[in-house]
Amino acid sequence: MEWNRKKRQYLAILGDPNCRLSRKEIADKIKVCHATLRNWERETEFRNALSELKSKRGEDSEWATLKFVIYEKALGGDVAAAKLLLQMREMNLASGKEAGITVDEAVKLISNHLTSAPKPSMKTDSKN
Repeated sequence: MEWNRKKRQYLAILGDPNCRLSRKEIADKIKVCHATLRNWERETEFRNALSELKSKRGEDSEWATLKFVIYEKALGGDVAAAKLLLQMREMNLASGKEAGITVDEAVKLISNHLTSAPKPSMKTDSKN
C-alpha cells in the first residue's frame, strides 16, 4: 500500500522524540482532519512502521550516547578510550548493524577493552 505525503509526514512527526505537538496541532500543521490521524493510527501497517521508526531512532540514540561517553573518557586522558574511538571509526561502528555488531555486543567489547587496558598512573601532590 502506497502512502501519501501527509501520512508520511505524520509518521515522521510521531517518530520524532523531540516533538511535543498535540494531535490537533499536527493535524493543522499537515492540513488534515483530526479524525484522519486517528484512522491512520488504527492501521496495523502504520503502527508497525511507527514502532520500527522509534526502535531505529532509539538504537541511534544509544550509539550516540555510547560514543559520547567514550569520547569524554578520551578527552579525560584515557588512552584506551582514544584508541577505541579510532578503532570504531575504522570499523564504522556508527551504524551498528552495518558493522555486523549489536549495541549490546559493542558495549561488552568496549567494557572488556577499557577494563583490560593499562591505566595511567596518577601523580599525587605531597605538599599538603
